[in-house]
Amino acid sequence: MSADQQLPDPPVPQDIDKPMALHGFPLCSDGRLYHLVLAEMALDEVGDGHV
Repeated sequence: MSADQQLPDPPVPQDIDKPMALHGFPLCSDGRLYHLVLAEMALDEVGDGHV
């Protein structure tokens, strides 16, 4: 496959249980979904100057 060719988009499952898929991602006051553990890890990295 050459570099100018794109792969087709993968199929999107229609039977996703959204409440289960979004478990652990609360909607915050800025309108975004955050995961508490991932957000903490990201803040730790920013604090270390890795961004």
